[in-house]
Parts: sequence; structure tokens; C-alpha cells
Amino acid sequence: MRYAEQNLENFLLKWVKTTSFNNCVFAVGGYVRDQILNKPSKDLDIVVNQENGAKEFTQFLHKNFMDQTSQPYEIGAGYPIWHIAFKHDIEFEGETFEVTGARLDVADTQKEAFPDINSRQRITEFGTIEDDAIRRDFTSNSLYKNLSNGELYDITGLSLFDIRNGIIQCNPQVSPEKIFNDDPLRMLRAIVFKVRFDWTITNRTWEAIKRNAYRIQIISKERILEELKKTIMVKKFYQAIELIDEATLLNYILPEIVMMKSVNQSKKHHAEGSVYNHTIEVLKHAPNNIIMQFSSLLHDVGKFETYKKINGEITFHGHEKIGSDKARVILQGLKFDTYTIERISKIIDCHMRPLFLMNNGPNGKAVRRFIRDAGDLLDDILDLAEADANGSLPVKNHIPELRKKIVEINSSPNKPSNKAILDGNEIMNVLNIQSGKLIGEIIQFLFDKQDEYAEAKKDFTKDVAKSLIVEKFR
Repeated sequence: MRYAEQNLENFLLKWVKTTSFNNCVFAVGGYVRDQILNKPSKDLDIVVNQENGAKEFTQFLHKNFMDQTSQPYEIGAGYPIWHIAFKHDIEFEGETFEVTGARLDVADTQKEAFPDINSRQRITEFGTIEDDAIRRDFTSNSLYKNLSNGELYDITGLSLFDIRNGIIQCNPQVSPEKIFNDDPLRMLRAIVFKVRFDWTITNRTWEAIKRNAYRIQIISKERILEELKKTIMVKKFYQAIELIDEATLLNYILPEIVMMKSVNQSKKHHAEGSVYNHTIEVLKHAPNNIIMQFSSLLHDVGKFETYKKINGEITFHGHEKIGSDKARVILQGLKFDTYTIERISKIIDCHMRPLFLMNNGPNGKAVRRFIRDAGDLLDDILDLAEADANGSLPVKNHIPELRKKIVEINSSPNKPSNKAILDGNEIMNVLNIQSGKLIGEIIQFLFDKQDEYAEAKKDFTKDVAKSLIVEKFR
């Protein structure tokens, strides 16, 4: 895949050297790293080794290609970046560069300081390219590419080697204590890099992460969630959780998950061990999307409060309901949107119902009620139940059998409906009553009768429904 930003780089390599910014403009960070790895490069970040260079460069670029570029604007305050976007392709020296849709973030080479210990907000001032390299997190993100001639500047002396050999380490010229104290999000980013690229974190860097783990508390939940999502994108969320735990960061990010380690389970049903061990196994088997991965992570979070040992047997009665409520609070803390929170909470609340259904048969009437109650989350609930079964030792996965039963019911002429055969007004007219709690009770009664008649292959008409509610409720 070729991104517009790669075409933009080719344009800049032709154009920059013809301007007063010759040998002053450099691509840096992930874009250059990915090129060395022969991966598609998209996020093109550049620095200008000139005071006020970011502002002047973007304005000069816009002045020369006014129809093709947006008006540049500054984002950030303590860490100013100038942003410009490309609306149309650019023609230069007889060549067309397909840059439509490309976006460019430009900063000065700079020094930085973090005056507030409780914030990652920084103060910056213009600095040399060497100063700029020192302020960056890892050697792999400190490689510069001159956009006048394409030459690489390996200022740390280790960047190229570390990228090619998959090594994550802090700049050797700077104490890792300072790097992680200044911006604690870098500790989480190191783990995300390791998970995404299967790289190795050096012992010096890893030990510094563990020593400074408590500092992650000053990072906003939104930024933490943003990093966690990256590991889901590469199907390695469970690995990230294990590493975040090993680094002791999980104590501050999701302490509820750490508490699962102390919750033992019945060896008869969970030979894999604690609730934490089980949760990691469920993550491995769950569908790889944000809703299902977080549903899996939190599906047994209610077991800590509901643990009981009765006559030598370990039980967790009602853990799904407690877990649903706890998950809602945890997800709100992580700043998930309301829609996602409600879906994950309901999936967790219902994740035991497939097991209960299979333990009882499954009974067609009960399955119909489950289909109706699950609504558009039916497949997600079944997916979590199946991951739950596959993440338990010994594995007893009866969900495929339940899925067949559901397909059979949904393919029948009398498949479950989310609407009762009589609405509230019809019920009030038949019984000559006013609206109230009784209406809800009657509607549930009608659903039960509807399922009963469907299983018996009998017609359930409005007249039948009216007769039944008159008999039952008048």
C-alpha cells in the first residue's frame, strides 16, 4: 500500500533543495523507522532546523502552492506544531505528485522542559538537531532523514542498528529516569512497540520502567486507552496486558485486573488457575475488536466480590451482574463512549446465559427468550461465551450446539419477535385499565405465551392473546 504521504516525501525531496530551507528540513520518528523496516509509512512528521522554521516553512509551502494546500495553523501551546493538509495533487518540474489527502505536521528542532511534576505538559524552545534527538523517547524514533538529499542522520549512533535488530532503548546520552519521569506515557509506548513489532526492551530500559511505573498516574485515561487500542489492532492485547502487569503499570491502570490473581477457582472447572490466568486465556480466544476484547478482559471482574467457598466448593453466584456494574465504572474511567460502555456491560451481564441454557437442554422456550433479550448483541454474547469455554480447562464448549438451535429457531415461521402481539393501548382497552407497571408484566406474559405456542407449533393470534390476558389479569 502506498500512502499520499510517501508521494509527499518524494515531492519534498525535489522541492525543498530549491528553497532557502535546503538542508534544514528532516523527516523524523515513526515515518523514518517504518521505511527502514520496509513497512508502509503514513504519519509524516518533519522538523525544521531553523528558529521559527515550522511556521515559516508551512507558510512558504502554502504561498507557493496555495490552491493545493490548506491554510497552515498551529496546534498545541507548550509543544507547538504547525499543520498543513493537501487538497489537490501538485505539479512541479513537469512531474505530478499524487498528494491529495496527505497531512503534514511540522515542528522546530527544539529543547524541552517539564516544569510541573504532575503533568506531561512541556515548555519548548528552539534547539539544534542534536538537542531535538536528546529529547526523544527511544533510539528507534530518533533517526532523521534529510528531505533535501535523502541522507539519514543517526545522531544517537544506535538508531539504525536498533531498528534493524528490533531493540527498544532510551537514548544512552540521557538517564531513562528522566525520560520516563518527564513523560510517563513513554513507558506504555515502549510496551506497545514491543507488542506491535515483537522487539526486545533492553534491561536498562525495562528496569527503569518498573521503577517509575507509579508515574503513569499522571497520564490521562484517554491517552492510555489510545495506546491499548493499538495492541488490539495487531491482535496482541493479551500480550500487552501481561507485559503491562509485569512492569507493574497495571497496578495503576487497571488494578481490578491485578486483583484477579488472588481469586482462585475450582480446579475441576478451571485447571488453568486463577481468574487472572483464565482471563488471559479468554482474551486469546475472543474476537479481535475493541468491544469483544474489553468484554473478555472484564467478563469475570465481579468474581472478586462474589467468591464463596461452600462445603469445599468455590462459587461465584451473580458475578456476571456485579461484573457488569463494575465494568461500566471501569470503562467510564477509561473514557469510553456511552454506546460502547452499554454494549460491553450488557455482554458481560449476559455472558453466563448460554452456559445455563446448555445445562438445561437447551429448552426451546428459554432459547427464544434469550434471543429476544440479547437483541443485536446475540452474536457478541455467544462469542464471549465460547471464548469463556475455550479459555477454561478442561475445555467444554457446547456453544456451537446452541448456535445451531438458534439458527433453527430463527429460520422457523414463528421466529422470536421483539414486539408483543398486543401493544400497550390494546392491553388497556381489553382490560379497561390505565398505564402502569402492570402493562410491563402483561407484555412479558404475552412473550412467554408467544414462545410457548411457537414451540408447540400453535397459532398465537391477537384473539388468543386477548383471551389469555382477560383470564389471567381481569
